[in-house]
Amino acid sequence: MAEPDAATAVAPSAAPPADAASFDEQLLAELVVSARLLTPEQLVEARNRVATYETAGAIPVPRAFVPDPVGLSLRALEAGDGSEIGQIPLGEPIGDPGEWPTWSSGHFLVVDPAEPGLLEAIAVAPTAALGLFPTARGSFLYPGASPGRDLSPDVLVLPSPLAAPTAVKSRPLDLVASPSGEFMVASNRGAGTVHVIVPNTVSQLGAIAVRAAGGKRGIGVAIHDRTAYITDGATPRLTILELTTLKARHQTFPTGPLGPIAVTPDGQHLLMTFYKNSDELGLLTVTTHDLRVRHLLNLPGRKVAAAPLEPFRIAPGGQLAYLVVQEGEAGTRCRLLAIDLAKKKVARELPLDGLPLGLALPPPMAWLPEKPDLEQVIVEMGFATAEEIRRVKDTEPSGPPLQDFRIDPQIVGQLPERMMRTMGIVPMFRDGDKLLVAMVNPRDPTGLQLAAQLAGGLVLDPVPVSEEELAAFLGDRYPLLMERYHALRATVPGPAAPGPPQAAAQAAPPQQPA
Repeated sequence: MAEPDAATAVAPSAAPPADAASFDEQLLAELVVSARLLTPEQLVEARNRVATYETAGAIPVPRAFVPDPVGLSLRALEAGDGSEIGQIPLGEPIGDPGEWPTWSSGHFLVVDPAEPGLLEAIAVAPTAALGLFPTARGSFLYPGASPGRDLSPDVLVLPSPLAAPTAVKSRPLDLVASPSGEFMVASNRGAGTVHVIVPNTVSQLGAIAVRAAGGKRGIGVAIHDRTAYITDGATPRLTILELTTLKARHQTFPTGPLGPIAVTPDGQHLLMTFYKNSDELGLLTVTTHDLRVRHLLNLPGRKVAAAPLEPFRIAPGGQLAYLVVQEGEAGTRCRLLAIDLAKKKVARELPLDGLPLGLALPPPMAWLPEKPDLEQVIVEMGFATAEEIRRVKDTEPSGPPLQDFRIDPQIVGQLPERMMRTMGIVPMFRDGDKLLVAMVNPRDPTGLQLAAQLAGGLVLDPVPVSEEELAAFLGDRYPLLMERYHALRATVPGPAAPGPPQAAAQAAPPQQPA
């Protein structure tokens, strides 16, 4: 299993800090508290609910399976805490572990399912032991750490039924899971065997040999429903294995050795790469019901000498397939081929700096329920109705001046709370060429002098407020305005005050308002 910090390499970008929340949400928080729909305590409760919200459609976190290439076994882990709940042996060691090469650049490439191209590359720590979450909604990569809100199957990476081996010099094991999560197939390259695993019971159903022991080439596996299609990387023989009965039959094709294999989403066709004498590549399209070749396509590239199998993936819609090939004979560079399966041609070639650990696809949006916003949570928790919130958002400025939703946090932030409290002054917002300033005593000459300095070149418009209104403002709404103020300062450099920047510093000493 990976070290705890290894998972951070495959994690998506971290969630933004609380003070970087959208300004719209901050404004809503300010409005509902000012309108007395929520107390400050209820607002804190609602915000906490948003931060930890789990939607009903989120993919459950089940046990995970991680290959142990040293012990030649699968380790079953409770994904929530990483504790081990069982091991499944996968055969005896074959050969010297030091003979296995380190072959991958340590990246997963996320390919575009709709248009030929790449979406992103996700780095995987070299020590990370990649495993699988087999679920009824697809199989997901397991980075080796306990999942959380920002590191979990429903938001983490990619539905990927294949976990390629980690870049370690050991006896590599490959894992493939059925899309339903009902079965897994673990292949032991050194022994030339494939093992059928039942994740729900953490047990091995059985194993079969598909080639002689001692090979290092990867064993290609594709699963549809309860049938596995297996290529051995060394011969042109395809093995069709019924997973429930372990009955196998074979079909040999008039080509070179068969390599990576994939099944189309509808289960009607197999795509199988094959190697020619010069290590050039071809692609076969074969119908699954009668195993007849329907199309052969020559590919512009060579077998990747350093890889167990070339990374291969079919998009969910079945219109695109992606394959990594070696560029030229030197073997120092690779290319990603995007193959248009409808037109039976290579639609795009992209140069790669190195060989990726695997290809993956972005999860369908239906599998990634969005976190609700603050308004939804407030309604769900019964603090206010949707109609009440709508009225607050649509209300024209009215009522007590210090509840006006136009109050600008960047203008309020020009005076410290202590000065507002002692002077009885709150700079509110700019309206055209006027600066509105709430004042407990609009006739106080010292307060007027300070307000005029804040206004600068604007016309001062004093607005009378009571001491009770000022106290309520400073207790309830002012902290929310300061949250917005600091968030704005973090993203927009420089003050946005309407008056001279030194106005507050030049003001007369504070006096108790009359």
